[in-house]
Amino acid sequence: MFIKKIKNISIVGAGVIGYSIAQKFALEGFNVNLCDSSKINLLKAKANIINNLSGLSSAGLIKLSPSSVLSKIKYFEDVSEAVLDSKIVIEALTENLEIKKTY
Repeated sequence: MFIKKIKNISIVGAGVIGYSIAQKFALEGFNVNLCDSSKINLLKAKANIINNLSGLSSAGLIKLSPSSVLSKIKYFEDVSEAVLDSKIVIEALTENLEIKKTY
């Protein structure tokens, strides 16, 4: 089955949709590269993921520890580096054509 061969997934865009997708894939055991050209967006995304995982863990809604899920996510500012080893790349950028063209 194709999905079992996939180990690495990249998400381009670290806004709400992007980091939520990254978090879900990490919860499912995939290695995730989350990419955004803004270091501030990446820091916010990481903080939101930590907060989400903490809440899910406290409520008993996830089996994995937050730290084990967090270890599955790497953060990149360079898109070419982020997508290098990924079988799937998901674009989650803001709906602005000029921004999308820069990637």
